[in-house]
Amino acid sequence: ALLQGNLRHLDLSWNYLGGPCLRRVGEALGAGTKLTELSLAHNTMRARAVSKYPGSPTRGEAVGIEDFCEALAGATTLHTLDLTQCALGPDACLCLAEATV
Repeated sequence: ALLQGNLRHLDLSWNYLGGPCLRRVGEALGAGTKLTELSLAHNTMRARAVSKYPGSPTRGEAVGIEDFCEALAGATTLHTLDLTQCALGPDACLCLAEATV
């Protein structure tokens, strides 16, 4: 509900957000937000792998990043996403890249 208002910038950095929290942030993004800037910097997302990538050595261990990526694809007002020092693996980065193209 918070992200459905007039909020434009949200800084959730340094909050130890992991899988379930990341999933909720993704759900909020996909719910018709006006958010233009989101900082998730310095959160220990530790998204080790995304299950849709069959060659991944840790296949099936997605921890919310898939849901976040799906929601991110529909977040048309979001222009800035800060993921500095989030310990994202290559599969999570690929998922994010596909969602933002």
